[in-house]
Order: sequence, then structure tokens, then C-alpha cells
Amino acid sequence: MAVLTALPLFAAAQTASDKCGFFVVHPENEALVFDRSGNIKRKVGPGLHSCVPFLDTVSIENTFSTRNEEVESSWFDGGCIVKISVYWRISDLEKFHIIGREAVVVPRVRKAALNALDYAEARFAKISFIEFAEISEFEIRAIPQRIDAALRQEAPAFEELGVWFRSGAGIEICAQQ
Repeated sequence: MAVLTALPLFAAAQTASDKCGFFVVHPENEALVFDRSGNIKRKVGPGLHSCVPFLDTVSIENTFSTRNEEVESSWFDGGCIVKISVYWRISDLEKFHIIGREAVVVPRVRKAALNALDYAEARFAKISFIEFAEISEFEIRAIPQRIDAALRQEAPAFEELGVWFRSGAGIEICAQQ
């Protein structure tokens, strides 16, 4: 008889609900349990968990998968296309929820990428095609490295948001004329 009563509870726990009771956190996720006033009570990892119905709520976030933001710029009157991909994921769910959230993080990631592009553009994109022809292949290949270095300087600011990131800059088309 005890098995029959536990079965419906376990079946109900399979669907994640923010109303609480029993809930399942899948391996790629973490969850925060909040009290009635919205304060974080605890962070939980994968597995079956419980909380007080109608008093607690749960927020489950995917902390495993990496998100991607891309920024593109055209230099030398369209002669070069520089692309930056910034890959980020949640590294600290509590910080991310309190300070960050996606609505804050995504614009900050895009702004950091644009600032890195501006940094590189100040050196390379403002020159003429004639001057560009004199730039060595080595200097052109160094552009993505300079952009990545500029982005790495932003890492502490992203750690405060509970976000880990890495970048990949590349020159897609750069025809010397």
C-alpha cells in the first residue's frame, strides 16, 4: 500500500513546477528555492528535492549549456568583416539570479564585444586602403588576438554577474587591394 501512495508523488515530481512540493532537477540544471518573500533559501543540484507547497517557489536554470552572442563589424569600406563570438554560461547561479539574469548579461556581453571591436578598430579600421596594403599579414592575424585580449580584461566584471565566458574573434574576409 505504501508503494501505491508514493507512486503518484514521484510521478508528480517528474514535472518541474514553481509551486513546489516535490521537484526534479535534471543533470544539466541547478535550482534555487525561494521563500515567500523572494529570498533565496538554498541552491540545489541534480536530483529529487522537496520544498514547502504554497510558501516556497523554485527557479530551475540550465547551468551546463553555453550560450552564444555574435557581433560583427565591417572595416575598410567592407573589405574586412570581423566577427566576435562570445560564449558564456552561468557559473554561479545565486550571483546570476541576484545581480545578473539574462536581461542584464546579454547586453553586457554585446557591449564588451563592441568595445573590444572599437579597441581594434582604432588601430586598423581607420586607415586607408593604401596604408592597409602595407600592413603585414602578421598584423592582420593579430587582430583577433587583440580583440580576445581586450575581452579577457572584462572577465572580473562577468564573474560578479555569476557568468563565465570565453571569446573567439576572427577575420572572415579581408581582401587587400
